[in-house]
Order: sequence, then structure tokens, then C-alpha cells
Amino acid sequence: MGDFPILTERLALRPWTDADHEAFAGMSRDVRVMRFINNGKPLTDEQIVTALARRQEHQAEHGYCMWAVVDRELDEVVGVCGIQPLPGTDETEIGWWLRPTHWGRGLATEAATAARDFAFGPAGLARLVAIAHPDNTASTRVMEKLGLGFVRLTTLGELCARTDERRDEPIVYYALERSPGTASPR
Repeated sequence: MGDFPILTERLALRPWTDADHEAFAGMSRDVRVMRFINNGKPLTDEQIVTALARRQEHQAEHGYCMWAVVDRELDEVVGVCGIQPLPGTDETEIGWWLRPTHWGRGLATEAATAARDFAFGPAGLARLVAIAHPDNTASTRVMEKLGLGFVRLTTLGELCARTDERRDEPIVYYALERSPGTASPR
């Protein structure tokens, strides 16, 4: 479907490998990174293993996932960015998170632009959505820079039919349709 890694000026987006476990675990345990993810709770060891396996399964099944974001200069994993099925819906979600050492440098927008272009190019998708906690203004700014528009304020339970402790978590829901003149490679 696409060639990997996907290169930007400063980053490489690529599928996860087993060697990335510690880098992913470090981000997943950082309370600053997880502030607006997983109801603000760091992932447990079991959740980390499950999340990495899910990303690898998505890549094998769909040809895309929430990829590892590698700082090309440092040659190390510094974040997560990509596209994935949004559980409980028929939508495809674009998302991102970065280590705090890489915040405020435009890297989330750079990575997410590459993921959006992959979605509407090689992946042949017609629509992307993004969700975030309403207080996560950094992510909503990235959504808007990518061209996504606000759809509504909702909850995870309403949008994704969740029944767990996160069902009442508030989220903003944004969407973007592929431009009519953009040809799908499929």
C-alpha cells in the first residue's frame, strides 16, 4: 500500500517493531503524555503490550496503524502518529502523541500531515476523524491545521459505544473529507 518509512523533514513514521517496546512503554507511563489519553492514567504493563500488539495487527490487516514516530536526527522513537480504525464506529481516526522533550516544535503537525496525506493517498480513504479531550487545545490546534473541522462535543460512550469507566469521558469530535478532486489510488 505504501512505502515505509514515511519521511518528513525531521521525522520518519514507520510500523512498530518488538525493539520499540521500551520507547513506547516510556511514553505510555509518562503522566504528561497521558494527561489527555486513557482518562489521564498511564498505561499498565499489560495495556502497553496490548497496545503495541494492536498497532502491529492494524498494520498487518490494514496497511497502516498508529506508527512509531522517529526523530531522524536522534534516530530514536519520540512519539506515536498515524491512522487506525476508531473502535465502535466505521470511522478511521488520525491521532498523535509525543514525548514532552519534543513538544512545541511543530512535530505533531509535521507527523500528522504525513499521516493525513497517506490516508488520502496510498490508503485511499475518503474521510478521517479525530477526537480529543476538550481541554487538549494543542491537539485541537493540530486538527485545525490539518483541515479537520469541529463536528460536535460528545462522550466516548456516545461516539464509540463504550461501556467501561471511560464512557463518560468528554471529547471533541472533528472530521475531514478527502477533497473531491483528489483521486484515490484504489
